[in-house]
Amino acid sequence: TDRVYLDPAFSPKQAANRYIGWIGDEIERGCDLYKLIYKDQSIGFFTFKDLGEGVYFPFLSGMYSGFKQGGLGLGTAYYPVIETKKRDGKQTSSYISSNNVSTVKNHVFLKYYFDDINYVYVKHN
Repeated sequence: TDRVYLDPAFSPKQAANRYIGWIGDEIERGCDLYKLIYKDQSIGFFTFKDLGEGVYFPFLSGMYSGFKQGGLGLGTAYYPVIETKKRDGKQTSSYISSNNVSTVKNHVFLKYYFDDINYVYVKHN
């Protein structure tokens, strides 16, 4: 549900391919990719990058279609914090898209605080 997915100039498949390419590039750079499992089903994922000095960055997460309305989306924000603790990290730091209301709600529920809000616009050539 990021700005590319919501942009009528792009299809959901194009948005998904963007994520696939992005995640592949980041795995090559050393990030970890976690699968979220519920009742033996893969329901979503999150990425996890070590920024150094005990700071971890879950830069991308998502729920698979069919599980978006099940109340399980909180895991995409919660489990990176658990993974940070497992690694004796000091901080989990992330960015969220302000147009993704469910993600904003999840982060507020978990008591994340916001340092800044950036508005990102798309320009079509």
